[in-house]
Amino acid sequence: PTLCYVGLWVDLDRLSSVSRTLADLPEVRFVATTLGRFDVFSIVVVGSVEDLTQLVSDKFMSIEGVRRSYTSIATKTLKYDYRWGKVT
Repeated sequence: PTLCYVGLWVDLDRLSSVSRTLADLPEVRFVATTLGRFDVFSIVVVGSVEDLTQLVSDKFMSIEGVRRSYTSIATKTLKYDYRWGKVT
């Protein structure tokens, strides 16, 4: 499997619907709206670079409100721990 990070710039009036649509995709493991470089940030797991290309080109970019995407592929995972506690 290939772990990838995808940041999206979206029309702000579509932020909620874009995020929900992404969350429904089986390849998407994490979705968050952000105040940083991207409007939406996601982590995806795919079988190959070709699968990633298809996912971003055919699915992500076809969601109404998505304007641009930035994709980064993890080449070596050093730690993968999602046991984030409750933030207080």
